[in-house]
Amino acid sequence: MSIRTYVLDGDNVRHGLCGDLGFSDVARRENIRRIGETSKLFVDAGIMVLTAFISPFRSDRAQARKLVADDFIEVYCCSSLAVCESRDVKGLYERPRLEKLNTLQVSLHRMKCRNLLRLLLIQVN
Repeated sequence: MSIRTYVLDGDNVRHGLCGDLGFSDVARRENIRRIGETSKLFVDAGIMVLTAFISPFRSDRAQARKLVADDFIEVYCCSSLAVCESRDVKGLYERPRLEKLNTLQVSLHRMKCRNLLRLLLIQVN
């Protein structure tokens, strides 16, 4: 038995679907909303979707959960900002600093590791 899958992550979403969004709280909410709606389309087509995003707002994850109901599994991963920065091969943590946009750093500090990284796994029955 084979299961069709697709991975949505910052690389493939921020370059296209959410390429017009920044890192403000409003933009982060919209980013997760678009990911949830896109995931629902994949699930409707019978494809298992794995999504990996920084999602600091519980309410946004709850909205994504409502879209796919029982097919939503949330996996919590926690790491310090220092560890994330040391493993940042793509410069995603450095970019806001270079652009003097500290919203990512502020958001990460606010999350205090509790919600640093959420991997949202949406599976098909």
